[in-house]
Amino acid sequence: MTHDSSATSSWSSLPLKQRVQLIGGLRHVLADQSERFIAPLRALSTRSHDSETLAAEVLPLAEACGWIAQNATKLLRPQKLGGRGRPRWLWGVASEIHREPMGNVLIIAPGNFPLFLPGVQVVQALAAGNRVWVKPSPGPGCVEIMRELAAALHELGLPEEALTVTGTDPSELDALYPAMDKVFLTGSETTGKLVQAKCAEHSIPCVMELSGCDAVVVLTGADVELAAKCIAFGLTLNGSATCIAPRRVFVEQGLHDRLVDRLRELLAETPATPIPPRTRDLVNGLLDEVREQGGEVHGESTPLGDTMKPVVVTGVDATCRLLQTDVFAPVVSVVPVADGDEALREASRCGYRLGASVFGPDREAYDFATRIDAGCVVVNDVIVPTADPRLPFAGRGRSGFGATRGADGLLEMTRVKAITARRWKLHPHLRPTDATTVPILRALLRMSHAKGVAARVKAGCSLLTLSRRNSSAQDQE
Repeated sequence: MTHDSSATSSWSSLPLKQRVQLIGGLRHVLADQSERFIAPLRALSTRSHDSETLAAEVLPLAEACGWIAQNATKLLRPQKLGGRGRPRWLWGVASEIHREPMGNVLIIAPGNFPLFLPGVQVVQALAAGNRVWVKPSPGPGCVEIMRELAAALHELGLPEEALTVTGTDPSELDALYPAMDKVFLTGSETTGKLVQAKCAEHSIPCVMELSGCDAVVVLTGADVELAAKCIAFGLTLNGSATCIAPRRVFVEQGLHDRLVDRLRELLAETPATPIPPRTRDLVNGLLDEVREQGGEVHGESTPLGDTMKPVVVTGVDATCRLLQTDVFAPVVSVVPVADGDEALREASRCGYRLGASVFGPDREAYDFATRIDAGCVVVNDVIVPTADPRLPFAGRGRSGFGATRGADGLLEMTRVKAITARRWKLHPHLRPTDATTVPILRALLRMSHAKGVAARVKAGCSLLTLSRRNSSAQDQE
């Protein structure tokens, strides 16, 4: 494939407001024709009810489109810099910061939330003026939902060439990479390494939203009932195929037994969820290791078949391999800790740092949230607040790098350009160096940065005197 810049420019050359209005119009389609976006996702084995698709995919995508309609123009238009903060030696220079499209953007979509996660990246890339290719996951309904999204955007007036839905064969990507200007992946750490290698081969920048093994911390004073309900909800949402599902719970010792008992009660009522064979084999191996190390597996303890009921693991510590692995299955480990400081140390033993949740009194939980190393931290809840379209979503460590969603995600779709223009005819740097050059520069330095007002005023007077002498000498020449 060759880089067709004319196709990119036909969309990017449209006025910014026009592009943003088109994206904003998608939210009306999502609201008025929600069934067309729900139907393809009924094929997902992880979905137990249409309400999950509406709440976790359609509604947050519509919110993201609305946010773009309200905010993208301000974020993407040229930003003029005033005189405040400009160095004194740049008097007469006007500066602007421009945000330009990356050009050709490739979005590699996941199979767990195949509308919302790639959908937000698609609309942000388009709003920024890019030409977009989106490669769906090969999972059931994933190709169909991306084609439905593309059809809706084309119906709103998006040029056909501005958005292309590829096939699911990874070999198709090999032909695309050389023409791409940026790649966005939402997927596993393993896939991330493969994609990064391809991007490195062609010197393509990329954003990686990768695996998670999220920590939950339950502090003294927390509402144990609330914490248990939230953990159970997060663990079973979307059949536990959620990158920020709670996997590791660190609870202060006095609350441990109450939390475990309540979690077991809540999860016992949960039906089994389908799991892929590869995940089944991984979980079987991890749970066997837990038992060998003296840990307890509460729940389904027989070898797993094609489905799995939620499991609570106790009697392990943060070094157990289960607590170091990204597992898309309803397994949660509960580890007692002496206090918040120990919880912080134990949580940091895992290299995945996508998200975290903290339960406790508001002030203490907020303070803890500022200390834990994760890209997104929720206080006294799990997962749901992260769908706020204003928020960025950014992994750390083994969970990736770069941002999607929010203002940071939108700006990831652009290249920055600085433009400076000298409006005065004064070009002091073009003058020949002479005996006054160093004294003038020293005076300028002290006028701008010396400690104390008196010292800066004195330097300013000295600079004025030296400048006049220099001008007079040059006039005489």
